[in-house]
Amino acid sequence: MDERAYKALESEKYPRITFRLTDATVTPQQKIIKATGNLTIAGATRLITIQATYVVNSDESVTIKAVEPIKMSDYKIKAPTFMLGALKVADDVNIDINLKMAKSIIYTNN
Repeated sequence: MDERAYKALESEKYPRITFRLTDATVTPQQKIIKATGNLTIAGATRLITIQATYVVNSDESVTIKAVEPIKMSDYKIKAPTFMLGALKVADDVNIDINLKMAKSIIYTNN
């Protein structure tokens, strides 16, 4: 099924899925980041907002985790099928985000 998924994503033409941040809000008390940006998959771009949790590690790195549900059809991706269409991938999929930043950077509004 991986091969069919790569084909549906046109991975040779669009080898990367990207997220370009346009705005972010950090709520330190709850360890939440609300990030808004442009998600591009298979050449189609949509503005989305992701809510993630974060942890500041003992080495001052930051680990950010989120799960973002998307619809493949929103990105003009036709869900891959198998066995002449007998098995289909659902339109709804989750993008798992697990990001580790080497050192925390703290911004303040002065």
